[in-house]
Amino acid sequence: MSEEKHLSKEEIKAMEEKAKAEFLKKDHYHREEVTSIVKELKTDLNTGLTQAEAESRLEKYGLNELEKEEKDSLWDKIKE
Repeated sequence: MSEEKHLSKEEIKAMEEKAKAEFLKKDHYHREEVTSIVKELKTDLNTGLTQAEAESRLEKYGLNELEKEEKDSLWDKIKE
């Protein structure tokens, strides 16, 4: 029988802080100068990405799409 490990409050807080820091690190572009963002993203304002770099990023990160939420239509709600 395996024992479940329960995290202490300190461990949970540390994990939350780490997650928050990672989020803030990724969500900073609105506060940055355009030139620093361009440099960080390794692109060019005039020419954009090369075809090879675009294909590489597409393979690495996937399509630039939001996940679709499954929502009940008005008709589905009325049927219930």
